[in-house]
Amino acid sequence: MLQKGHLEKIGDNLILRIAEENEEEIDRIIKLNIQVHGEDLKNYMYRLFNDHPNRKDHIWFYIEDELKDKIVSSGLLFPEIWDFEGINIPICEMGFVATAEEYRDHGLFSKINQCYEKIMQERGYILSVIRGVPFFYRRYGYEFAIPLDYGYKVSFDEIPESENYDIRIRRALEADIENLENLYNQWAEKYSITQKFNSKPFIYKYLNDKYTEFQFRTYVLEEKKEVQAFFCVGEYFGTENVIMLTSALSCRQILRMLDFWKNECKKQNNLRENSILILNPPNSELSSFLLSLGATIENKWGWQIKIPNLKKFFDAIRPLMERRIKNSIFRDMNKIIKISTYRENLHICFRNGEIKQIELRKGFPEEPDYDLKVPNSHLTQIILGSKTIQEIKSIITDTIYKEDWLVFMEKLFPKHDSYCYSYL
Repeated sequence: MLQKGHLEKIGDNLILRIAEENEEEIDRIIKLNIQVHGEDLKNYMYRLFNDHPNRKDHIWFYIEDELKDKIVSSGLLFPEIWDFEGINIPICEMGFVATAEEYRDHGLFSKINQCYEKIMQERGYILSVIRGVPFFYRRYGYEFAIPLDYGYKVSFDEIPESENYDIRIRRALEADIENLENLYNQWAEKYSITQKFNSKPFIYKYLNDKYTEFQFRTYVLEEKKEVQAFFCVGEYFGTENVIMLTSALSCRQILRMLDFWKNECKKQNNLRENSILILNPPNSELSSFLLSLGATIENKWGWQIKIPNLKKFFDAIRPLMERRIKNSIFRDMNKIIKISTYRENLHICFRNGEIKQIELRKGFPEEPDYDLKVPNSHLTQIILGSKTIQEIKSIITDTIYKEDWLVFMEKLFPKHDSYCYSYL
């Protein structure tokens, strides 16, 4: 198993290392990321190294040019847990990908990625996700599959003055964490795949006054002295006072939150915006309400996701697939579902709603009786509920499926709303 301190020579003067996270390494990795991404990351990265509650599980990769005595490429494996309708799936986010300009287009990230995926396999991470720049990560098998950072901008003039002053708003405290978790979980029930609430990283990111450069903080809404809702704010890619995350909110609570935050923003002498940006899932009640006020959609993005080992993924979600079939008209069917990516072939054997076997075969699907054949990255979109088979077929011609088993497949992999935050 690869461990911290691992090193391997990958070319003339170049060494790939897994950081031991001593002070010298930290300084040099941060120096590269500041050079590539900007000064704002400096304190943020130091805190990740020194203060994050799960920092011992973080894996930092870097490539060093020995001749020039400098780090020229880096990356981070950041473990998290995603909730797949009640099933906890260990995933990892790839972060802080940086390569010095003069070393780009030499395959350095490919070397880091190989090491990253080996550690994924060894430690049992089922998915890899990345925010990342457009297009680049497709060559490594990533595909946009779950919404991320949908931004709704509403101007101060569009926010009505709230009369709901019986709703008190105050800064959240660590003592509120149980309420915050319960409210988050109530919000998450509406989605198929969400970030699993984790108290310590939540406190670290959203209840930590040390996090000054991005000003992350949390507020709770109280009615009759009971916490009923919450929202988190911070800086987002240079935009200040962004509402980053909310619990479920009633109409009165939304209006109170917006009016309160508008007035808080106006108190700032250096205010650069006369509007509020709210990051929220598309198709949510809050997003619809904001649009009804006149909000504009400022940005849309998505998690780029890769499933390196389909067999491990399907084994992990086996209880979910069984639940979906048992709750359908197909609960007493006996069927071997055959799915192919044209390079790998999955055979899932159902007997009376239970999965008896999941088998993976390599190679081109020679047999004519496959229920679904679709390129791998688009299979990711289908099985994560982002797209239907027919939606993929409309844009990817070599999506081939059996009409008579389409309804079964749609029960197995229904299209669902999902939305995942990050503790990174």
